[in-house]
Amino acid sequence: MKNKNFYSGNALKIILVAVIFWGMTEKAVAQYGVFEYDLFGYGLWLSMIKIDIDPAPDGASNRVKGYTDILPPSLRGHGVGGGINWKNFGFDLGLSQADVNIGQYADIQQNENPADDVFVSEARRSNQSWSILHHPFPFFYYGYGGNQGRFEFSVSVPGAGKQRRKVGFSNAYYLLGMVYSLEWDPQPRPLYILFTFFAKIPRESSSFSGKIYGIGLTGAIP
Repeated sequence: MKNKNFYSGNALKIILVAVIFWGMTEKAVAQYGVFEYDLFGYGLWLSMIKIDIDPAPDGASNRVKGYTDILPPSLRGHGVGGGINWKNFGFDLGLSQADVNIGQYADIQQNENPADDVFVSEARRSNQSWSILHHPFPFFYYGYGGNQGRFEFSVSVPGAGKQRRKVGFSNAYYLLGMVYSLEWDPQPRPLYILFTFFAKIPRESSSFSGKIYGIGLTGAIP
């Protein structure tokens, strides 16, 4: 599947690599501005993510189990979003997408008859997320949030041709992160450029849940 709605992945990689070398020796502050001093701020962010898919839980449907079995252990994707902060607290909303080539048969009936298996050529994970954040001090933040999304599988069904099958998911997560601020002398107010490492850890195993790791670039106005 071609991603026509998101920004270029190659362009984002170039930006993030440049930010790593530009900001690795700079002073660390907080994610959406210098929270120790500013009361209100907001920003937009871009991210690259890695998703480690959990095995399907026992209570999942046969369809979820069949599709989970043929997904690779990890998916890679991109995200965009925005957020606001009030003192040391923040709230953000995000969108993310990950595409993967599969090329395997999925046993969506979970039986021993291969005649009803479907061939899956590729899949796309689309997700919306929200997070509530707390920054107790510079360098670090933590929070809680939720994912709401779907997997879309391109399949070939015996006797029915090519189809797209959509399977939804929803799960909650705990959030941990570290953040670095790029600074200049003098600081080019009002925009701060921030670089973030984060991990989202599922609260419990559910359909298509898994740990999410990411690096992000934030442009923030405190």
